[in-house]
Amino acid sequence: MDRMRIWILAAAATMAFNLPATEWFVDRTRPDDSGNGKSVEAAKRTIQAAVSAASAGDVVTVLPGVYDEGGNPFTASSVVSSNRVYIMKNLTLRSRDGAAVTHIVGAKDLNVAQNASPWGMGPGAIRCIAVDTGVTDVKIEGFTIRDGATGFGSDTAPVRGAGVLNVQAQPGVTAAGYIVVRDCVIRDNTGTRGGGIYGVTAVNCTFTGNRASNFGAAARECCLEGCVLYRNSTLGSAGVGVMAYGYSAVNCTFAYNDTVNAFAGRRDSIGTNGAVRIGLKMTVFGGMARYARLVGLAAAQENT
Repeated sequence: MDRMRIWILAAAATMAFNLPATEWFVDRTRPDDSGNGKSVEAAKRTIQAAVSAASAGDVVTVLPGVYDEGGNPFTASSVVSSNRVYIMKNLTLRSRDGAAVTHIVGAKDLNVAQNASPWGMGPGAIRCIAVDTGVTDVKIEGFTIRDGATGFGSDTAPVRGAGVLNVQAQPGVTAAGYIVVRDCVIRDNTGTRGGGIYGVTAVNCTFTGNRASNFGAAARECCLEGCVLYRNSTLGSAGVGVMAYGYSAVNCTFAYNDTVNAFAGRRDSIGTNGAVRIGLKMTVFGGMARYARLVGLAAAQENT
């Protein structure tokens, strides 16, 4: 009897450990977040509501729509930073039908009296997605991530990554592998540092229209694979690099990226302190660039 009881308890523990992930659903057409989120019919209205309800390892599936409401802030360096989606656990956030029809939309700060930047950065800005410190396995798949903005000021988390921010990433400390953004369009985001993304890995993504007042118009402290980066721009004397700091880029295409002040040699430039692996499909064109214009790199390696 004791042996049987031990076997039953062990089997129950094993089954509990291997329980499948719960799938949560989000549908912009729902009237509110009162549904339990566990079916399309009872979907949450906002992505944040489903992310907050999910447990570690769960999947949040988002139906087509423009998601421009809801969110959750975090505080760093005594500054509150607003986010449309704030992820505080390991999970997968995915669209059902792809980036063309599923948009996560932040907001620019339009208060001219407070706004310290002509690009919509300021205390009223809203970032699209942020991932909390200590989270180590997040997948974001199949969204257009657009029109986010950050605060404006010194180099702390609130001014980084207007599209997607890994809060725990720090300059020179790569934590990009914790968060993977795949098959996304990241566009028209504005940050002080890392206009599009900061501290994440991006695979098969398109970056366009992103801007930074400092290094890294599209990406900073990131790893990119199979991405296209075009018409991203930086501003000011420090505004060098469509990518900057602690990154790698494999099989990527860079085109017509620029600085507003058009410093010589900085068009389609890739910032400082990185080792870029140039695959056969990695090309840079437009402006003065020919095959690849790599400015200020510590090392560059061409793969055959």
